[in-house]
Amino acid sequence: MATESVEGTEEEEAVVARAKRGDEDAYAWLLDRYNAAIYTYCRRLVRGEDARDLAQETFVKAFLSIGTFDETKRFAPWLYRIAHNLVIDYLRKKRAPTYSLTIEDDGEAREFEFADRTLAPEELVSRKEIREAFNAALESLETEYKEVLVLRHVEGFSYDEIAGILGLPLGTVKVRIHRGRQRLKQKLRPYV
Repeated sequence: MATESVEGTEEEEAVVARAKRGDEDAYAWLLDRYNAAIYTYCRRLVRGEDARDLAQETFVKAFLSIGTFDETKRFAPWLYRIAHNLVIDYLRKKRAPTYSLTIEDDGEAREFEFADRTLAPEELVSRKEIREAFNAALESLETEYKEVLVLRHVEGFSYDEIAGILGLPLGTVKVRIHRGRQRLKQKLRPYV
């Protein structure tokens, strides 16, 4: 399901190099190429106008720090990592109901905080089409599962790229994708 917007190309590499040198046309090209994808990613994690603001902030931050981008890597995961960090910061500042999760990895405990993003019952009632059911089920997943499923199945990133975007061990990404798929399957059971 990889979309063109996340695939690296020689043309994109050349544009990124020009953007690093301050070429405004290159900035515009990158914005045009990734704007819709970054907005969609933010919208899936944050509702309302805040998603648009986070997408815009992603590009501002990216363009201000593009000089630090490693041209041996793909641009899309770097850009999504910026969006991810901004979304996490937003959710923390908003002080939405959250829950914490501590994961031990090689004896090192890492603590994560996730927003409780369960759907209201009236949002679950809509059964017009299977796509609406899927979107509602995806939206009702906890952020930790929704995020990896969106990055994998909507945006088309590899497991390694998702691990880099989220700053998580590869094994944690694989477990979250597996558990997210199981929860999604369970939520969609009444529709299939």
